[in-house]
Amino acid sequence: MRKALSNTKVSVKLRREHLTVEELNTLAVTPCDKPIMKRAALFSALTGLRHCDIQKK
Repeated sequence: MRKALSNTKVSVKLRREHLTVEELNTLAVTPCDKPIMKRAALFSALTGLRHCDIQKK
């Protein structure tokens, strides 16, 4: 009879499609040397638009 592996850890990788509210709040209050980059990241996260969709051409 086989012995059960009670100490075995199984890791599952999940693909997240969005930031949590806590992560957005952390991003909003984090200092940044380039404020336009921070604003673009927040805008992208809040609207769902990709960087290439909002990049000035």
